Amino acid sequence: MASRNGISAPEPEDIVRECAEHLTGYLGDVTNIEGWSRALDPNVNIRGLDDILSYHFLRTGKWEPRTTKRREELSVPIEKTAGIRDKYGESVGVLDFISLLPARLRSLDPEVTQRVEITDGTLRGHIDWGETIQYRYRTGDIRSQKFACRVREKTPYSTRNRVLFAVLSTILSICTDFNRNVVEDGKWPTWFEEWGPEGEYRQELNRILNSPHFETVDLNTVSVTDREIAEVKADRDRVYREAAALLEYYRGLGTDWLDEHGEYAASLLSLDLFHPTEENEEGSDVYELYWIFKLLEQVEQVENQLEPFTGDTSGDYRGELLARWEHDNSEFLLFNDWEGKYPYDDSTDFHDLLSIREPRYPSPEPPLTDEFGTSDPARVGYVHQHRRWIRSEAFGQESGSGRKTPDIVLLELDAEADDPTLIRLFIGEVKHSIVLEDEEYEPPVIEGTKKILEYGAYARPGEDMELDRDGQNKYVGSSPDPLRSPELELGLFVGHADIIQEHNIPGIQIKGWEDSPKHPFEKD
Repeated sequence: MASRNGISAPEPEDIVRECAEHLTGYLGDVTNIEGWSRALDPNVNIRGLDDILSYHFLRTGKWEPRTTKRREELSVPIEKTAGIRDKYGESVGVLDFISLLPARLRSLDPEVTQRVEITDGTLRGHIDWGETIQYRYRTGDIRSQKFACRVREKTPYSTRNRVLFAVLSTILSICTDFNRNVVEDGKWPTWFEEWGPEGEYRQELNRILNSPHFETVDLNTVSVTDREIAEVKADRDRVYREAAALLEYYRGLGTDWLDEHGEYAASLLSLDLFHPTEENEEGSDVYELYWIFKLLEQVEQVENQLEPFTGDTSGDYRGELLARWEHDNSEFLLFNDWEGKYPYDDSTDFHDLLSIREPRYPSPEPPLTDEFGTSDPARVGYVHQHRRWIRSEAFGQESGSGRKTPDIVLLELDAEADDPTLIRLFIGEVKHSIVLEDEEYEPPVIEGTKKILEYGAYARPGEDMELDRDGQNKYVGSSPDPLRSPELELGLFVGHADIIQEHNIPGIQIKGWEDSPKHPFEKD
């Protein structure tokens, strides 16, 4: 646990380890990892799990710049290689393979091949009289001076070299695809910039490919079969064995691979883009996932009644369904970073189920009713309403009018109703950050409290959602006070238990790292 000002917070490595353990247990049962991976970094266009695994492949291993070390002198922890091993159990990753390659690649072991060449009056190599006679009879020129000669040639395209070429070509292809599909305005994200055009890893790869060994090699024409890879995995030369191990590993990547190799989830989650962000940011997907798993631990019905959702989530609406189950005539839907729309009936059409947005006031006339009179709540309400109106009208800041996307949303729906009908709503906000040293800014935990209260107060049923009660109230909460609405429960999950004092706040639970959250909607 890291500590600042006496306040402890979980290290990124601790969060990764905890999430990896959960991910292994829930993978394929609770978590739709394919969809979750699409939203890892809002600044880049990552298309899905296959892309993430490819980028992770290029991050495996240990980087040793311009080294002359031998493989046995380089200790590479197995957790850094995502479990990649050669035939004899030695760990190998892309980074250490590239680091060691210049010193190991004294020359490409050529393969001697023979080909038949028809010559006219000259001889090259041994004459193949059988082929010569057949050629003359085929052409009808029996008395010609043309000969079929067997010519011996050296070629770099031996089986073992083609495996090596294929690995290098694969690495280069991943970089090219990343540049085409992800990079915007030529700016590579920090977690992958070393593979960018000016990055250290890419520069070393370019030096290798521009060396005399590759002068006659066209990587675009190289093809290798799985059988050939298996053959080279047993090669006497270590560099070729490692190349075969890397290529075999890469070809096996994909959703099925992650299902079968859940023990390597920690290595996958160790990518920088999964890590919690700096102290003044909102956190990260991994820490949100940690609390989602902690909440699911409280749900006994998940183990036996969970129905994994694997539908198409490539529409225009943010958010991902991570869990879905039924219990006591209720259907539960658990979302991460959700905007409120979802194809409820498993169709391709998105249903508007939940809308959370600040009210917009077209004029400075206070919308509060006289029921508050001259009370303090009314005065506080006027201040907030005027502030939002001035922000919108005078400064053109329209952010408050857009839909909010809470970190965690759990819907309890009536499983027997014909149309989506909301019974209760749980909203959770996740803050990894510890207290800021700069007192000029609001501490993240206080900012998170403000946000979670606004989520609860402004939550409305979407156009396609009914409320499980009569009345004209347009909000989910039957009371204007979000802490005193029986239909609504809130949760704030932070990265430090030490800051949380003893409390008894109705309608909201505040939990810190390694605390056990309360089952949403569970009666005390």
